[in-house]
Amino acid sequence: MVAMDIAGDLRRGPPKFLLQNLLAHTVEPSAKNYNIAISRCRWPTAHSLLQTMQGAGLRRDVFGFSSAMAMGPWRRALWLWQEMALAPIPRNTVTCNALIRTCAEQWHLVLALLDLQLNVIGFSTAISAMGSWPRALHLLQVMPGRAVTPDRYSISACGENWAMALQCLSWCLANVSTPSVFSFNAAVNSCGKAGHWQIALGLLMEFPERVVLPNAVSYSSAISAAAMAGKWQIAIFLLDDMASADIDPDEISCCSAISACEAGAWQCALQILDDMLAAVILPNAISCSSTVSACEKCGQWQMVLCLLAEMRLAAAVPDEITYNSAISACKDAGRWQLAVWLLQELRAAKVRPQQISYTSVTFACERASQQCVM
Repeated sequence: MVAMDIAGDLRRGPPKFLLQNLLAHTVEPSAKNYNIAISRCRWPTAHSLLQTMQGAGLRRDVFGFSSAMAMGPWRRALWLWQEMALAPIPRNTVTCNALIRTCAEQWHLVLALLDLQLNVIGFSTAISAMGSWPRALHLLQVMPGRAVTPDRYSISACGENWAMALQCLSWCLANVSTPSVFSFNAAVNSCGKAGHWQIALGLLMEFPERVVLPNAVSYSSAISAAAMAGKWQIAIFLLDDMASADIDPDEISCCSAISACEAGAWQCALQILDDMLAAVILPNAISCSSTVSACEKCGQWQMVLCLLAEMRLAAAVPDEITYNSAISACKDAGRWQLAVWLLQELRAAKVRPQQISYTSVTFACERASQQCVM
């Protein structure tokens, strides 16, 4: 029991000192506790703990080595990689990924060490760690020779580096006979997250030319890109286009479109919410909160209160964002009594009030020359 408590402490506090408490509790240190400590330390302490395990006769495993390798520096990571081979301790994907990320600047050496052990996930991790197109291009060129085909993981690895994602997709289109919808989706998602909604939309329109059929994920990624840019008209168009393409909108695409309508298109947000119910797609807290926010920004305080009531009936629990939007709507409408009531409702629902909650209610009361007790 004491050992479990200490393991919990290791997850919360400074491991260098907590591990020493094992002796104070007369509990023999275990490999599990050492591994937890190693995963939380910086590299000098992590590597020292790994060596201490060996001296204490504890069995070191792939988890401890992988955690220590991830701390760096790269020369030490390479040394640990070789030590695993001598132990011997089997390496796995986690170990390979830790080595790749720590030794990103020494990628030629890493490729030589890993040799044929890299699969598409490992290569994709390497692409992510490289951070530059010339290095990523080299990896893409190496992959076919290792009987590994670049795919959506390779493009997804580019993250928000949208330019690299596009270059990766272009390379795949030129060198892979049958590009998949997943590869295109990864590129659309990367461009959207980087704020380039026009490029994301252009990629979606390019699907037919590549004889690739878009799916719900394709549209959801493009809708999300439009929502992030506040282009609610584009988001609505894409949602309608899904139906034209015989693709059923799902919860993600609808929520993204409603989020786009937060800019003030409250009627469109309500229509999408109604369409979700008609299609038996249960709205979640995010879609409801976004609709409430859209109504609040347009001064539709009555509609905000109706939506709150409907959320309770639908068992969709309003969160602090929903309540804050509702309080703000009542404040702007001069309905200070409702603002106070909503704050009380928020507390009764065991939702933690934020500073803005109190500020909005206070402002509403002051504007009405009313003293309110909160």
